[in-house]
This record gives sequence, structure tokens and C-alpha cells, in this order.
Amino acid sequence: MSGFQNPDLNLIYADDVYEKLITHLLFCCEKMVLDYHGQHKFVENNENKMRNRLLEEYLNAITIGVFYFQAEAPENYDHNTAAHSRRIDIKVISSNIFSNSKDYYTIECKRVDGQKTLNEKYIEEGVARFVVPPIGYPSYHQRNIMLGFVVSNIDIQTNTDQIKGIQSAILRTYINSDLTLLRSDPGKYFIYLSSYRVNADILNLHHIFYDFSSIIHECRIAENF
Repeated sequence: MSGFQNPDLNLIYADDVYEKLITHLLFCCEKMVLDYHGQHKFVENNENKMRNRLLEEYLNAITIGVFYFQAEAPENYDHNTAAHSRRIDIKVISSNIFSNSKDYYTIECKRVDGQKTLNEKYIEEGVARFVVPPIGYPSYHQRNIMLGFVVSNIDIQTNTDQIKGIQSAILRTYINSDLTLLRSDPGKYFIYLSSYRVNADILNLHHIFYDFSSIIHECRIAENF
């Protein structure tokens, strides 16, 4: 898409597309929980398997004609080693990528269970890869999404406060604004927004903490993802 001649219209269109992405993501999370619960099915307490089920059975299966979702997309190619140093959990592709290969969104997935270990991973192996050089996950639109799979029956707001504390300790010099609650549907999800100073730009991250705890296979030992 070449875009509109009026830059304000380009911005409005971009905002509309991004909102469609968030709406589709929330819809698919909700449908997955309802379907699995209604069919007495459970999902493994494993980040990769949760992501794959969400992507293959819902995000790509429910077509809205705007996005295609790709799992484990290679990123950060190193010419010296001929290898990619990172893989994107979910790469969100639109038709724009045919005219600009950098034009896509990133969804980074992390499990959350109310415990310190996963909260630290959420920051160190999630948020930090967007903001700490060398940048692991690019942000062409200066905004991306962190998707927190809530796998235990916890108070999400209380746990988010704990994540804020970890972030303040680890990413203090990069934080422009801390996680701020935008909207919520208690029992389903909480959405927060934070921003960071990345080089000369401001990066916005939406944090979607979605409650999958009712369909988690509690007897399965969680793998270290």
C-alpha cells in the first residue's frame, strides 16, 4: 500500500489497523477459552504449544482479511554467521510487506503464573528484547504487543504491580512511562500500555494479560518456556 498523500490519514489508517489487530487477538483468545472449556479440553502449560494452538486454530483460522500470523519467524540475520539470532513468537503480516519487508507487527508471548520466575522472564526475555541494544525484536511502527498467557488463577492487577517493580529495576534507563491500565474485562483480560526510549524514538508496548487458567492442564509439568 502506497498510503495516502495526507500524512494524517496515514496515521488514522495505521491506528485503525492496529486496533483491528488487538480486537482480533482478544476475540481469538476468548473463543479459544470458551471452546476448550465447553468441549472439556485442556491446553498444555507450555508457551510454545499455547501459542501454536492459538495461532493455528484461531488467529489464522478465523480470517478477517487483514493479517496473516506466522510463528517462530527468524529475525536479526547475521551476515558473518549466516544465522538468525532471534525468532519472533508471532509475526503479524499484512499485504504491506510486499512493498516493505520491514512493515509488520510483533507479538511476544510469555506465560504468567504470579511467581517471580515467570515475571522476570516476562521482562528479561520479553520486554527487554524490544528496548535493550542490540535490539532483538524490531518495531517498524514503534508499537508492538506483549501477550501474557495467564496460566494460574491469580489477581492479574496485583501481579502486574510485581512486574512493574521488576521492570523498574532492570529497564530503569529505558522507561518513558510505566504500565498503565487502559481497559479490562475482569475474569478475561487486562490491557496495559507502556512506553520506552529506544535510541531517538519512543516505543509503545501493549501488554495483554489474558486469563487461560480455566483450560490449563494442571497435571502436566510446565516446560521451561
